[in-house]
Amino acid sequence: MIKIRVHIHSEEAFMDERVFLDIELPFVPQKGDTLFLTEGQKRDLKVKAISNLIIAKRYSPKWFYGGSFSCINPTEENLEDLSFDDALTVHRVCYYANEDLVHLEITN
Repeated sequence: MIKIRVHIHSEEAFMDERVFLDIELPFVPQKGDTLFLTEGQKRDLKVKAISNLIIAKRYSPKWFYGGSFSCINPTEENLEDLSFDDALTVHRVCYYANEDLVHLEITN
């Protein structure tokens, strides 16, 4: 199994090290592939993203739905509307030299 760190695509942060999920897969998905995460895994990513308003703002407006759709400047009240449910497509694959961890960034 290959160790993979999954990140959510953000215009403000490349492979955001504050919002990630470590998984293992038998192969490395490539750009354009679909990666399905469980509800629990998506919830874990959301918990990390909303742990700090500054971090959550990195994911606006793209990942804010519901009453906050297209929320440019989220507030504490908007945090529950953040959702990574549509993050299914591999956007980037990144390999670092001398590291046994592959980084993936997913988007919608």
